[in-house]
Amino acid sequence: MPAFQTISVLADAEENGRLSDDDYASLRERIWGEGAASPELAREICERFAAPKAPKPIDLTLRRFAVSARKLSDGLSACQSIPDDVKARAESLAQILAELAEDAAQDGGDSGENQAAS
Repeated sequence: MPAFQTISVLADAEENGRLSDDDYASLRERIWGEGAASPELAREICERFAAPKAPKPIDLTLRRFAVSARKLSDGLSACQSIPDDVKARAESLAQILAELAEDAAQDGGDSGENQAAS
């Protein structure tokens, strides 16, 4: 008897259109055939047809960018050889990214993605 996970992944792949009818028929035969309990077959099916990983929420990504921009701005501010206009631009970027991250966190990540893409 095949492993439940193998059957589940195969069914999900077929249901979500990631598996052609021919592939589905072929794999179904292999699963229920002689090698039904084969760990290699189960691994192959899971690797090929598992659902894609969900992207990271945009608010987390923006938060990381905001933290990096703040560190950059702070570092540039402490360096006397950096022109003031460059320091001001870095500070502005840090503030903008902090605002985008805050907005995205409040909106569940949707508006931040749209703002960041524009």
